[in-house]
Amino acid sequence: MNDHRYNFRVNVTVILVIIIFIINNGAQFLLYSNQNVLAEALLDAVTTETVAQIRWVIAASLLTSAATLIFWGYFSDKYSKKNILIISSAIWIAACFYIFFDSKITYEGLLVAQIFFGLGFGAVWPICYSLLGDIVKPEKRGLVFSFVGLTMGIGMTIGLFLGSLFSSASYWRFPFLIISIIGCILIIIFLVIGTDLKKGGVEHELKDVLKEGAVYTYEIKREHLRTIWRKPTNVNLFLQGIPGMIPWAMILIIAPIFFQTLNYEENTANLIVLLSQSTNIIGAIFGGWYGDRLALRSQRKRLLFVGLSILIPIPFFATAFLLPYPTVGSDAGFGTFWTTPLYPVGFLLISIGSFFAGNAGVNWYTINSDVNEPETRATIISFHTVTDRIGNALGPVLAATIGPLLAIQTGRSDAWIIAIGTLFWIPCAYFWLRSMKYIDQDVQTMKTLLKQRAKELEQGLKSK
Repeated sequence: MNDHRYNFRVNVTVILVIIIFIINNGAQFLLYSNQNVLAEALLDAVTTETVAQIRWVIAASLLTSAATLIFWGYFSDKYSKKNILIISSAIWIAACFYIFFDSKITYEGLLVAQIFFGLGFGAVWPICYSLLGDIVKPEKRGLVFSFVGLTMGIGMTIGLFLGSLFSSASYWRFPFLIISIIGCILIIIFLVIGTDLKKGGVEHELKDVLKEGAVYTYEIKREHLRTIWRKPTNVNLFLQGIPGMIPWAMILIIAPIFFQTLNYEENTANLIVLLSQSTNIIGAIFGGWYGDRLALRSQRKRLLFVGLSILIPIPFFATAFLLPYPTVGSDAGFGTFWTTPLYPVGFLLISIGSFFAGNAGVNWYTINSDVNEPETRATIISFHTVTDRIGNALGPVLAATIGPLLAIQTGRSDAWIIAIGTLFWIPCAYFWLRSMKYIDQDVQTMKTLLKQRAKELEQGLKSK
């Protein structure tokens, strides 16, 4: 009976954490659709300079998240993941409530609120992925993690949709209330029903001794913060994060504005970008499934697949935004997009690039579980997410910095920002391909360690 009750709470915990993950990501994207609205409402004008200031607000939450992620990851490995998730979620939910209820919020007030939002919202990433790593069999992790990537896409879609739906000076704060209420309900349910999960139960080297009644008692220690970097795979996949995320940040922030400058209305521009990026979700699912299949034969083939998948999108995205699109009539709608020359071609190019780019991220989380012991995975995920957050933050910062210069030189600053930004995928792919040299050794080191621990746990059972 106790096992049945525990299994029920485990299933509910996984579902709740994934839903919280969706809402958490949705909250992150609420401001992306309303950069012009916020510039008008808070800075009294829509210019290159004021929109750049709004992008600094978006960057502030990402940088704060990056600065605190290692803290959240380490304590998630050391203490109760349930309690850490509740505390961190309460922080970002409170920040969202503040944004809504301060009817006279200023630019400075929004900046402070976004900093507190960033303080809380990053913890769900290491918790969600390390939790799934504890309950999903190694040979199926890629596919399962790809569906978590799907939920991330759903969250992004919710955030962009709500932002677009309430894109006016009077109502832009309303989505923060919606997200806050949903977040509160989820956290209350999680507080009552959620549970912490047993570590190590799905590892092939440990599962037999754990079924006999042993308990995996190994915990993260401070020295692990140094030893995890002795594995070259960890180092390389840590370094790929910043250059890997800079192009995405630029595309998500600048692409809607790019289409608005061609006279498409704001909601239409957001919809165009959203639909063209939807293939990224399909790519993530395919990448997780195919990565698992390749890993059964060779981990090196998984890394080669990911490295090439990162390089392929570069010409597709660059070409898509540098095409000589004709300017359409004022406030053009979605129908005009499909009947105007070159726009459908650009849409197809973006969709193809998004599909291949989606193959990468999900395989990182799978490899992390393959080369690192259970008690360190949340910490390592937090290190990785730090680089993602820095890359996400640098995207709008670089766009705000080089945009005015490119506008003077080319007259098409948004298109060239994205085209130049995609070049950051080259060093990202390099670090993935470089990991091929070390992956087999690091996986074997992990397996040897778990076998040794299985013997120690078995001896502990016999001595009782």
